[in-house]
Amino acid sequence: MVFMYRLVKAKTFRLVTSPVPVPYISRQICSGLLSIRKMNGGKDSASEDSISGGAAIKLRPSPDCIDRRECRGAVETSSNSLGVRHGSFGKRRSMIDLRSEQRSGDGNSSKFRNKNIPARVKRSKSGQSYRKPDEGANHVAPFDICLSGSRDSTVLKSLQEMEENQENVEHPIEESGGQGVLRPGMVLLKRYISLGDQIEMVKTCREIGLGPGGFYRPGYKNGAKLRLQMMCLGLNWDPETRKYEDQSPADGCKPPCIPRKFNQLVETAIQDAHGLLGKDCTLSNVEDMLPAMSPDICIVNFYTTTGRLGLHQDRDESSESLDKGLPVVSFSVGDSAEFLYGDQRDVNKADKVVLESGDVLIFGGKSRHIFHGVTSVIPDSAPKALIEETRLRPGRLNLTFRQY
Repeated sequence: MVFMYRLVKAKTFRLVTSPVPVPYISRQICSGLLSIRKMNGGKDSASEDSISGGAAIKLRPSPDCIDRRECRGAVETSSNSLGVRHGSFGKRRSMIDLRSEQRSGDGNSSKFRNKNIPARVKRSKSGQSYRKPDEGANHVAPFDICLSGSRDSTVLKSLQEMEENQENVEHPIEESGGQGVLRPGMVLLKRYISLGDQIEMVKTCREIGLGPGGFYRPGYKNGAKLRLQMMCLGLNWDPETRKYEDQSPADGCKPPCIPRKFNQLVETAIQDAHGLLGKDCTLSNVEDMLPAMSPDICIVNFYTTTGRLGLHQDRDESSESLDKGLPVVSFSVGDSAEFLYGDQRDVNKADKVVLESGDVLIFGGKSRHIFHGVTSVIPDSAPKALIEETRLRPGRLNLTFRQY
């Protein structure tokens, strides 16, 4: 590499051939100029000496430190040519030479490159640019399952009329329209949850869902998202790892606890399901077909009118829970949904039932590992009084209980 520099005392130019890289010589020039300034008694006037091609090196008043920007006139030569090129040395290194050094992977070039990075640019271990995150901007606001607005004045009257009609029924279970035992270990309780309990359930889920560990849209690392909003109570279920964890991935908070009244309703529903099983079979102990359980996990899903959930199995609980066939208990509130279930992951071979607001579906024992899913949500099928009282969004609120 050829480089032209000025000998201070001899007042002459000399052509030197040296294997030392240009950046190293440039630093030596700057250091030499600093020594000259000290020898001259620290004069403040700037001195400029022209070299071939009109480039110049300019001294700044402050000798305490040397910035690479002072080397404005440093000469850079090409390894393929003896022609002299002028301009900002720092800019040429950062835009051209640094890129070639990164590709070559030379150790000395890498060492120099790290020194040439501006102080305001920090790099992470992965090599990507680092920027301090904005405070308070790292969390997404929880999803609100209810619309904002005031309740209509006619709601109380219609709600009272519906409650009076339900009081005339001795048992909330109907004996027709898909009601009863669907298969061994699988029971459907039609319109089991009263309207008052449905309203309270929506309000409770909304209140919990707007707090820590509330509703969010789950997804996968590849960017795919489930077509629903989810909140977990007791333990959080991760669809990516298919494992239960102690914190929500949305905000890192511990999942809320299951309301006591929800658990009581689950246990009562299982008891009534045992009553139906006792009528349809001659088993001495109905729990052999549908075991009892005390839920410690609740997954709350909200499906909009375009929500879906493909056929799948619930097999992520403990091996003890699965071996015993402890059931899954599902509450439906809001718009009705078409529910598929079967022994295979085949939509064409699956059976279908419509789950309406207030229905309870229980499957355990031999039916614990059935494939099931939601193919569609039926718009405008929710009870009018429920919507007016709670302002529930169009869609279906579904709570599934299980014991880990």
